[in-house]
Amino acid sequence: MPLAAHRPVITMEDWTLISRALSAYSHNSEYQAVIQRLSGQMGAAETTRMNGRSK
Repeated sequence: MPLAAHRPVITMEDWTLISRALSAYSHNSEYQAVIQRLSGQMGAAETTRMNGRSK
């Protein structure tokens, strides 16, 4: 089974809480790449959600 089939559903509210929690570690270079990836995914998810509303 593909990995994507096992991804959890996370609401924008969940993403926001996760992002806030990780921001405390933004000074740590080990977390910066993860924070950037999650930020990009959050932005893509929000764009998809907003596009779905306009239809």
